[in-house]
Amino acid sequence: LTLLKLMQTNRTREKLNAGQAALGSFLGLGSPNLAELMSQVGLDFLVIETEHNGLDSAEIEHMLMAIKGTDTVPIVRIPSHDAVYIQRALDMGAMGTFMPIRCQASILADLCQYLVVGAARMLVLFVRMKICGRGDT
Repeated sequence: LTLLKLMQTNRTREKLNAGQAALGSFLGLGSPNLAELMSQVGLDFLVIETEHNGLDSAEIEHMLMAIKGTDTVPIVRIPSHDAVYIQRALDMGAMGTFMPIRCQASILADLCQYLVVGAARMLVLFVRMKICGRGDT
């Protein structure tokens, strides 16, 4: 099997790029059972909320594992734009990160340098954010 065959298709990205709506939900409870159930109802994406709760890495990873194997795209809402949080989420199996804070476009450009394409590893960084005005941090 090639690496590309092992990768899940990002239906959410495909729909948004085609100008279509994508339906999803936020999940703030640290329950892999609930994550599994919600990933089976036809949602395009699930955002695992980690900004406003105390979920630890193991809980997040178990929720991502529960979603894996479905067509639902797992996204992690990270607590800060620190690259460590992005790397952890992607390494655990998230197909993207949601950064709820406003930051400068230059910071986002620096973070996007974490796109790695190689024979041993392929990660895709999908960052969604809102930039309001100039100089917002």
